[in-house]
Amino acid sequence: MKSLWIYKILFIGLFSIFFFTPYFGLFPDFYRLKNVRIIDGDTIEADMGENNVHQRIRFIFIDAPELEQKSKEGIKIGLNSKISLTNFLSHRDIGAEIFGLDIYGRNLGRIFIFKKGKKYDIGVEMLKFGQAIPYTFKNTPPSSYMRANKKAKNNRLGIYGTQGFQSPYLYRRKMKSKRKGS
Repeated sequence: MKSLWIYKILFIGLFSIFFFTPYFGLFPDFYRLKNVRIIDGDTIEADMGENNVHQRIRFIFIDAPELEQKSKEGIKIGLNSKISLTNFLSHRDIGAEIFGLDIYGRNLGRIFIFKKGKKYDIGVEMLKFGQAIPYTFKNTPPSSYMRANKKAKNNRLGIYGTQGFQSPYLYRRKMKSKRKGS
């Protein structure tokens, strides 16, 4: 009788992991990226896969300021974020773990660089230097993301070193309502 309950619990647990995981799949596809173009602080375009298909990739766990976004004192935080991402990815061996597509048809993934035999998660690096905030709307970012963000916040790096900024999500919402009102 006890073993039947154990099997039921085990089945429900495995079912939950595979079908209700906060990521779009437990085993993301990995690709080497070529001809990378930076769109903004959390989106790139690159050739990926065996056929080098040109794709747009949105970082899954970060939200960077919009390109035209400024802090309260007028610092171009969106442009600074794009420049930081450009610096991280320039002249590097780059890879991506793709988890699925967002509602706009962009690939959602984690972007990595490979340096001296080590793999660096660029989302963590962007957070570590205060160039983005954790994206917590649909997924819970890994703890390494939250630690990197806390460190940037405590050291007042990047966007946290300004007099104040609006979260990218709220900024987009404000701009959308302005466009509707025009």
